[in-house]
Amino acid sequence: NGIVDFLPEYRPGKSLSQRVMENRFVVKIYEDHWRPWFTRLGSNLTYEGEKAWLDAQDSGKSVRSVLDLATGTGRYARILADFHRPEVVFAADLSMPRLEEAKRTATQKGYTSILFMRCDAQNLPLKNGTMDRLNCFGAIHLFPDCRRVRFVPVA
Repeated sequence: NGIVDFLPEYRPGKSLSQRVMENRFVVKIYEDHWRPWFTRLGSNLTYEGEKAWLDAQDSGKSVRSVLDLATGTGRYARILADFHRPEVVFAADLSMPRLEEAKRTATQKGYTSILFMRCDAQNLPLKNGTMDRLNCFGAIHLFPDCRRVRFVPVA
């Protein structure tokens, strides 16, 4: 269905937070209702402010590839595709229901440069140093072992 699945045998954990994030009703209301509400609760940056902040991160360099890690329903993958116009945006997430919604929305809105992939954020199927940009908004705290997450800037 247009999603590369690097974890075909993966079954979501039984934690409450994982079950909520895999719930198809929550997935449907996530971008318009759920995430903006939680952003207001836990951040001094509004949901709209996140987009403005992301847009302000222009280095002036050409961007061919972008990784949107923990893409969820793909909002930031679409923003990055619009802003940078890269050859490809890799939209990676562990949740198949979220990726299905992201793919559906991107297709509906005419995005063709986003590659959706289900994978483990701590074991990405990408070579080091191959991304020109990396985005991970509001998800690192959900990773099972945050200490294993390493982002190394490439000159």
